[in-house]
This record gives sequence, structure tokens and C-alpha cells, in this order.
Amino acid sequence: MRHLYSLLFYLVLPFILLRLWWRGIKSPGYRERISERLGDVSRRNDRPIIWLHAVSVGETMAAKPLIDALLVRYPEHQLLVTNTTPTGSAQLQRLYTENVQHCYFPYDVPHAIERFLDNIKPSILIVMETELWPNLYHQCAERNIPIVLANARLSVKSSQGYQKVGSLVKPLLRKISYLGAQSQQDLERFLQLGAFNDKSGIAGNLKYQMTVPDDALKQAAELKEKVGERPVWIAASTHQGEDEQLLSVHKELLKSYPNLLMLLVPRHPERFEDVARLCHDTGEGVVLRSQHQLPTLTDSIWLIDSMGELILFYAVAEFAFIGGSLVKTGGHNPLEPAALQLACAIGPHTFNFTDIMDTLLTANAIEQIETQTELETLFLAWLNQPDLARKTGEAAHQVLQKNQGAVEHLMQRIEGLIAT
Repeated sequence: MRHLYSLLFYLVLPFILLRLWWRGIKSPGYRERISERLGDVSRRNDRPIIWLHAVSVGETMAAKPLIDALLVRYPEHQLLVTNTTPTGSAQLQRLYTENVQHCYFPYDVPHAIERFLDNIKPSILIVMETELWPNLYHQCAERNIPIVLANARLSVKSSQGYQKVGSLVKPLLRKISYLGAQSQQDLERFLQLGAFNDKSGIAGNLKYQMTVPDDALKQAAELKEKVGERPVWIAASTHQGEDEQLLSVHKELLKSYPNLLMLLVPRHPERFEDVARLCHDTGEGVVLRSQHQLPTLTDSIWLIDSMGELILFYAVAEFAFIGGSLVKTGGHNPLEPAALQLACAIGPHTFNFTDIMDTLLTANAIEQIETQTELETLFLAWLNQPDLARKTGEAAHQVLQKNQGAVEHLMQRIEGLIAT
């Protein structure tokens, strides 16, 4: 099955590279450093390498507490972090300017993987969440490189998909040295697919280790002062099909609160221009972060068309809506605003964060709405009674604090594997 998989990957590789070029029209980062995706990477120094892979922005932010712990525990090692997307790459390089080496993740074809491993020679591979690559895992096992699947999650839908290719997935899972699942449900699904029980456990969710940098809080306080005394809400990580609905919600809220300011943060940079047009089409005053503009009292929409600043603008807002949930994308991380005690609403589609959502909903720490009208009603209630929003935000922060501990669990396992 692995050989058949490799053959198919080789056949589609030209089309993958063509897609990179096409996506690079709107996001030039996709056209940069393509040779790294084919395994052409050099070591920065002679220190032993700890390799951590985080696909994109969300996984990179989730991995940050673990990366920080690795840097402290293994100062004699070089930490290499790979990403798949330019946005993930940019986020990592903003977080770590010197002490972390970065490159793109190699495509899972034998020659690219072999070239990468020959060049890097990692002491261990730590993979975030659910990245299962047959050739990578096979080559690591052949070279006795331990593999840790950290923050591992597996939805019901993904599990059903993997079961259809069980003969490929089962031997792959059995090459993992330790699988640290986010929850009991995730663990059970991995075990059903063939993971070893004695090499798997519940590590918890690294996303609960979320912290807010002091410099972000300081900068947010400065922005709040410049914005002035007015209510502010944020529509975070929005996707196509959501912006129109959220702008419509904002327009309705302005009838009751004419000085209300909306921060609109699209998820993907290639959509910035389209979302800017939508904002201008509302007829409201609009300013753009990319133009280093600050909203005046005549402006009611601040389009955050920049990358890596979401936590900063969460800190500027008084309550939030989390995107990717009014459309069937599965939602985005609701724990980032929880770190700021920020009240949040989210739409019906949250299958990417099922366990976290269950925990937050049980604690009355988030509001889940089904329709645009419900969102308008909720936000009006929060604007009319700020204490309601404050209680929701405080409950979310308590949930965050009660569920920490994943870093310590994973570090114990990693230390045992690096020592062997």
C-alpha cells in the first residue's frame, strides 16, 4: 500500500507544484523556497536537531508552549520547526527570530523525505495533531528516529476516512513512539485504527496552555487609548460566506450603538482585497490596518488585513465572534480569547474543536448561535449589559486554567525518547 501511495504521489506531484505556482499569484509566499518542499535543506550548525512539524498558524500557536519548553530543556540542541503554509511560516518567524531554525515540510515522496533526513539527521520528530505521512514515518522508523504525535486529535469523520485505508494507516500508527491524544475520545479512535495501547495516552490539549505576551497587552492598551471610549467587537478568522453576514450584523447593531467599532480579521491573506471591497460596499467608514490607519469616530469598521496580530486585536475588543463556524469549515480556536477573559460567540459548525466546545459550553463559557439574527440578539444583550459578557469571559478563562498540563506530560515522554 505504501508503494502504491508513493507512486500516486509522484504522479500528482507536478500538479501540486502547479497549484503552488497558481496560489502564489495572490500569496507570493507559496512560490518561495520550493526546493525545501523537495527536501533540499541545510543544517544551521552541528548541534543535534529536535524536529517539530506544525502545519499552519493554528498548529504553530498551539505548539508555542511546547517549543518554549524544549528551548529551555535542550539548549544544546537545535530546534527545527517546519510548516506547510506561508502563513504558518510567517507566524513562526515572528515568534522566534533567532533560536529556532525554520523550513518548509518536505513532500511525502521517498526521494524528498530521504534527502531531507540525510541533510537534517534529527534526533526526534514531534508532529502536531493529525499529520500521518507513510513515507516519512517509514523512513524515521528505518533510521531509529523516535516519532511523537503531540496534541493528537481525530474526529469521527476523519476516523471513518482513515478506516477505508486501514492497511496503510495501521502500520503507520505502529511506527509512532508515543501518541499523546487530546482526549479520551481521540485516544479511542486512534486505538481503533491500530495505534499501540502501551505507546499511547491522554496528554491533554496544548491549546489550553495559551498565554498572552506582555508586549501584546501593552500594545493593545495603547491602541485602545487611540481608538477612544467606544465599544469594540471583533469578527476573528472569517471565511468566505461569513463576512457579508457579520457586516450585516454590525450594520444592525449600529442602529442602537452608532459609535460601535467592528474589527474584521479575515483568515486568509488572499481574501484581504475582496473583504475590503465588501466593507466599502456597506457605506460605513472603513480603515485598513495595512495602511497604518487608525479609526476615527466616523469610522465603524477596522479591517485587520495583516498577519500574526490576532491576539493583539482580541485584546483590543470587548467581545468576539470566532469565524469558520457560520460556514462548514469547523471553526477556529476558542481558547485564544479565553486567555484574555474575552466573551465569545461562535456559529454552529465547530467540528474542529468538539471537545473544547463541549467543555466551554458545559461551563457556560461561550455562546453558540445558529443564525445571524441570534448573533444580533446576543451582541445587543452584551452591549446593554456588559456584566453578562464579563461573566462569560471569566468562565472561559477558568476553563483554560483548569485544563493545563499537556506540556509537562509531553515533555516527560520526549525526555525519555531523546535519552534512549
